[in-house]
Amino acid sequence: MKFHKLEVYVFDFEEGDNIKDIIVEIEQNRHFNMEVKAHQTVDIGEWDDDHELNLTRTSLEQFRAYFEKNNVG
Repeated sequence: MKFHKLEVYVFDFEEGDNIKDIIVEIEQNRHFNMEVKAHQTVDIGEWDDDHELNLTRTSLEQFRAYFEKNNVG
């Protein structure tokens, strides 16, 4: 048996308050037995293809720093 810790970043293009729907979708996935213990949300402003987070080379540290500079987590 393996035990995994997951940290997931999700872009919400719907701009709604649907974090609960996303959590339910993850938790009810029939292939995994897991529960989301905590979540954080930050408004990243207007989205465009040049957004600093829309880069395949964006590192995990850059994602974490984005939350920190926006006083989340």
